[in-house]
Amino acid sequence: MDAVDASGTATGPAHGSDGWAALSRLVGLPAGADAATLAAALKRAVGDPALEPAVAEGVRGLVEDPPHGREADASAVVVALGARVLAPLMRRYAEDVYARRRILLGAGRGLSADAAARLVLAASVAWDRPCSRAFMELLAKLARAATAGDRGSALAIRELTRLVADRWAEIAAEASSITYEDMVAAEQMTVHHPQSFPEAERLVELAAELDTLTGETWRCVGEMVDRNQTPELLAILHRAPRDSAAAQGIVQHVATPARLKALLEEQPVNFDAVDQLTRALGMAAAEILLDRLSLAQTREERHPFVGRLSSLGPAVAPMAIDRLEDPRWYVQANMLALLRSWKHAPAEVSLARHGAHPDARVRREALQLLLEADPERRDEAIVLGLRDHDPQNVHIVLQAARGACPPQAVNALSSLIGAPTTPAFLRMPAIRLLADIGSGAALEALLRLVDGGTGLLGRKKLAAKSPEMLAALSALRAYRGDKRAADLLAAAEASRDDDMRAAAAGKGVVP
Repeated sequence: MDAVDASGTATGPAHGSDGWAALSRLVGLPAGADAATLAAALKRAVGDPALEPAVAEGVRGLVEDPPHGREADASAVVVALGARVLAPLMRRYAEDVYARRRILLGAGRGLSADAAARLVLAASVAWDRPCSRAFMELLAKLARAATAGDRGSALAIRELTRLVADRWAEIAAEASSITYEDMVAAEQMTVHHPQSFPEAERLVELAAELDTLTGETWRCVGEMVDRNQTPELLAILHRAPRDSAAAQGIVQHVATPARLKALLEEQPVNFDAVDQLTRALGMAAAEILLDRLSLAQTREERHPFVGRLSSLGPAVAPMAIDRLEDPRWYVQANMLALLRSWKHAPAEVSLARHGAHPDARVRREALQLLLEADPERRDEAIVLGLRDHDPQNVHIVLQAARGACPPQAVNALSSLIGAPTTPAFLRMPAIRLLADIGSGAALEALLRLVDGGTGLLGRKKLAAKSPEMLAALSALRAYRGDKRAADLLAAAEASRDDDMRAAAAGKGVVP
């Protein structure tokens, strides 16, 4: 993407506003594309043999001569690209001493401190000029201070890039030539507050981004762990490129059950960090997570741990089953909820013990597990659940029984419908289940709700109208072949009451 003079000869990369527009058009964007959109498009273009040379020239133009009024945008593009994407672009100038010098001087002159630091690090990799420990520490410290608004540090970054440009332009220069002593003058240009500039964090971030592990990287990792900054360390690694082997290696190094336990003891729990350690530990994380799940006494507390343990797979199930022996209600409820996540209902989950537990929350989890995951015990669970004293548990069972209610549930349904304490929202679906069962016992239960005896002339009378009576009347349509049901339906059809006639026609209240 070179600029071209009147004779058609390339004169170098386009600069200024023309460079921004040309770079945007190169990757299919309008000339005025914003920095974030442009950076994303450039990332996609890197690696494309047809586009990468022009992209490199365009980025070089932004660095050497940012568009007037868009200097901050040029820096934002460089930061968003990051050292890892910039490195292959900079590699195209590895043999061009003049271009290397221009790029570094431009970075120090026109880019933000953070952008300049990333470009210098990318260049060090691309041009085989590895940075020494002292150099990286100083660069990270100055960049952090300059980003925080320290003008002296920003000036020091400019001086540092000039010094680097001079040294790297020398053919005989070696990586070790950039030492702490070389940087003393630049460092003295700003106030030194070591505690304010956490170099370790920045160096780990750069190592993960550049996918490079050194002894210095491990020293920084150890420093952060010693300062109880494991969550911050994991957050840095989470932002690294997905294929960064360096980031994955550091996570594996710090992932221990003890550190996972420490994270779970913090308030609030940093679940992003927990997830990274859990993925790295695999089954080794199960006991720690189960310990924490065992303490949860509310659904809100339980949910995040059930999800994470469930993701480890049903191999965790034996550990959960062992904990069903714990007498605390919430431990049993939590372990049942976990087993339910795998639809795993072992024999250790007992109708007598868990389905009839004194605490309604344990019964609820046991009933749901057996209804969803154990066809052989489903019918027993329905009958037991219909006799539960907790309305929420009864409602769950009524919903689960729809379409396949066992005949042996008739007595439990009749008791539920007839109990004066049963809420209406439970009676109506219970009546509908009697229609679904289709047995003689179910018919008898419906007749008791609809039959009002015999009138003076021997005609069938209907019971007093109520929502339950209308629902039962409508349900009798499933038994029209029985004479008693047919007589009651006929009486309803001849009734002067609109609701009675509608129920007999199946148009009334739907239970």
